[in-house]
Amino acid sequence: MMTKNDQNDFSQHILSVSATMLGFSFLVFTSVNDGNFLYPKLTDIFAAIAIVAFSTSTLLSFLSWRGRLHHKAYEYIADFVFLFGVLVICGSTLFMILNRK
Repeated sequence: MMTKNDQNDFSQHILSVSATMLGFSFLVFTSVNDGNFLYPKLTDIFAAIAIVAFSTSTLLSFLSWRGRLHHKAYEYIADFVFLFGVLVICGSTLFMILNRK
């Protein structure tokens, strides 16, 4: 069973990694226009979805870390939203690799 301190450590971990991935998503979003892709608009959409996912995950993990009410629910949802964002980044990476001019 996780103690309150372990729960805070997990929430802080999600918070820091989500914020880092958010910065990475912004980097991808701004650099796609410089690339040589067949479908740059679709790559922009993937990056925008990842930005929303990591922003949501960051917010929810912060609420889980600082909040007293529903902190376990926030952490649980933040974990799944983070996983969704990682899957979007993986999918967009594969899409970018396969759709070079």
